[in-house]
Amino acid sequence: MSGKEALAAIVALPEDWAEDGMTKQVLEHSTRVAAFAVTNAHPKGTPLCASELAKQFRGQESLP
Repeated sequence: MSGKEALAAIVALPEDWAEDGMTKQVLEHSTRVAAFAVTNAHPKGTPLCASELAKQFRGQESLP
C-alpha cells in the first residue's frame, strides 16, 4: 500500500474509529510523522525508502 493509499484509507475511517487504544486522529498523526521521517531523515538529504526501512527492521524486537 502506498502512502497515498494509506492516508486515503485513514480518511475513510469513521471519525469515532478506535482499535486497541489507537484513534483515527492518532493514526493520522503517526502516519504523517512517519512520512516526514522517511522524507527528511537521511543525513545526505536523500529521501529514504519506507519499504527498505521496513525490511531492515522486520524481525527486530525494537528499533535502534
